[in-house]
Order: sequence, then C-alpha cells, then structure tokens
Amino acid sequence: MAKTNLITSQSRSLFPRVVSSFVALGVSWLAAAAAFGISVKSPYGVLAALISGIPIFAIAWIVVGIPMVLAGHRVIQMPIWGLGLLGAVAGAIIFLAIDREEQLYRAENIGWPALASLSGAIGIVTYRLLIETKRPQR
Repeated sequence: MAKTNLITSQSRSLFPRVVSSFVALGVSWLAAAAAFGISVKSPYGVLAALISGIPIFAIAWIVVGIPMVLAGHRVIQMPIWGLGLLGAVAGAIIFLAIDREEQLYRAENIGWPALASLSGAIGIVTYRLLIETKRPQR
C-alpha cells in the first residue's frame, strides 16, 4: 500500500493558484445565483443574481481571493471546516459592509446574510480542494 503526501500550493507556481481562485469564485457565484433562483422560484431570479452579483463577487475576490492565493501552503495546512468557517464569516462581513442603503440584513431578511455566508464557505473550501493534490511517495 503506497503512502501519499501532499503537494502544497507553495510548490506550485502562482498562475495555477490564481486560476484556481477564479474557478472557486465562479463556483461560489453560480451556487449563490442558483440558491437565489430557487428561493424566488424563478429562472429569471438566477439571471438577475448572476448579473447583480458581479460587483459583489469582484470585491470578494479582492478582499478574500488575493490573500488566499498569497497564503500559499498555509491554506492546505488548515482544516477544511476552519476554512469553511472563515469563508462564511468573510461572506457575511462583505455583504454587511456593502449593503448599507437597502438594509437587507434586518431580522426579517436573515436569508441574505445566510446566502452570503454559504457562498463564502463554498468559495474557500472549493479553492482549498482545487489546490490540494496527492501523489504517491517514492
């Protein structure tokens, strides 16, 4: 039985980590749009969420994605549940920071911060899974 060890993201070049961060961002963006479309029960809701989510997810990539890429191998050393929790907190904080006028974060609209938290957790966990690879030990 062969043992496996992890190729950390530090041993990879910067370009594959950046590409992986964009893929994770896209997965997170699509998941949030699908969840919104299901909640409003309309395919047009998915389209509206995809279009209106572009600036929010661009800000999220700048605030969270770039530091995750620069963190390198430290991302793989953290447990997945810890990264998911950090992603959920980051998603909620970004949403609450952006949403000032509409005040969607009131008690009767708790679904919006929850959706942002879910999206953040999906994005970071997806990124971690994309940069982690295994190879047989020689």
